[in-house]
Amino acid sequence: MSSRQRMIALVGAESTGKTSLAIDLSKKYKALLVEEQARCYLPDIGLKYTTQDIYNIAKLQIDAEKRAIASDHSILIFDTELITIEIWLEFYGYDIPSWIPEYIQDCHYEYVLLDTNIPWVADDLRNNPQDRFKITEMFRSKLDHYKKSYKILIDIEDWATL
Repeated sequence: MSSRQRMIALVGAESTGKTSLAIDLSKKYKALLVEEQARCYLPDIGLKYTTQDIYNIAKLQIDAEKRAIASDHSILIFDTELITIEIWLEFYGYDIPSWIPEYIQDCHYEYVLLDTNIPWVADDLRNNPQDRFKITEMFRSKLDHYKKSYKILIDIEDWATL
């Protein structure tokens, strides 16, 4: 990973404003936005995905991150990353292949955990409105487990402090 790049990874439960914030930050900083690959992969199959689909999404996410890191952009904004995939797998009781935690260990991003203080908004790819607090705690635990430093963004209007 390039030490010349600032890499900000937005993480959190569903419907916490990650994508909106990622777009705003990329505009503010003229940064490269690395989209959440699940949103590119899932529209055709919706919520009827398999474990293999999640593994495929993880590989697509890794490829997108590596392409961004190899770019000349000085600031990268990740709309999600592999901790999200690991939590997704864990939440639904799926096996976590060893290459996911290995990749996470090697990531040196500035993590921003978005809190659940904004209303949940339904879309075709969301299905956990009642589990947002539990999932946010899973993120805290996972970030601590990997010894990742992170900032908790309680009020999305405070994004200018990033």
